[in-house]
Amino acid sequence: MKLLFDFFPVVLFFIAFKFWGIFVATAAAIAATFAQVAWLKLRGRRVEPMMWVSLAIIVVFGSATLVLQDETFIKWKPTILYWAFGGVLLCADLFFRRNLIRSMLEQQVSMPELVWKRLNWSWIGFFACMGAANLFVAFNYPTDTWVNFKLFGGLGLLLLSHRELSTAPVGCTTHMDLADQILKRLATLEPVSVQLEDESGLHLGHAGWKPGGSHFRVTIVSARFAGQSRLQRHRLVYQTLGPLMEGEIHALAVNALTPDEL
Repeated sequence: MKLLFDFFPVVLFFIAFKFWGIFVATAAAIAATFAQVAWLKLRGRRVEPMMWVSLAIIVVFGSATLVLQDETFIKWKPTILYWAFGGVLLCADLFFRRNLIRSMLEQQVSMPELVWKRLNWSWIGFFACMGAANLFVAFNYPTDTWVNFKLFGGLGLLLLSHRELSTAPVGCTTHMDLADQILKRLATLEPVSVQLEDESGLHLGHAGWKPGGSHFRVTIVSARFAGQSRLQRHRLVYQTLGPLMEGEIHALAVNALTPDEL
């Protein structure tokens, strides 16, 4: 349903063009984008900044197309939109040291910082290429071909890239899976009992903080700790967790006991 809502102006543009031509299609796309914003407002939902950007661009370039009766402006519109999206990601990274892709996805998936950076730059590159591809088709092929590309080619590539770029690479975990992986690894210590707590909410604003899955406390009871110092026990736990300590887990408080110490 959300997918249909997001692509509603494009689908309506395509249908209107096939029946009534480019200028009616342009007016329909403007009206559809206004309708999207109005619907969200009436439902009391937040209108995302990118939707406001999309509305502004379709109004400016669509209006120019209708007033001047020149389809060149509406053909530029997708490119301006793609480059605006990519430009926002780029500027946020370069000037504000903020990864917007991470901000949107980090509550669903946990990945090392390097992977987040690559993902962000992959989206920047994708939007840059999509903008260039739109111009190539728009000004080298008939308008009918461009309209078909806009719907089937452009949206198809966008959906495919969204699926590929939003998928966590091998070794990355969702926050729910992370707790399970911690428990599975600790099970190799043959514990009598394990209690794992996510304390991320207590560390709001601290370095490395994420909304869930970054700060944990574990109390583990195992005979494997017999004859070991507190430091040796902690090292054994960290070694058992292995790569999870290098990326997904930012901090781990350990209380390691033997059964005799209960």
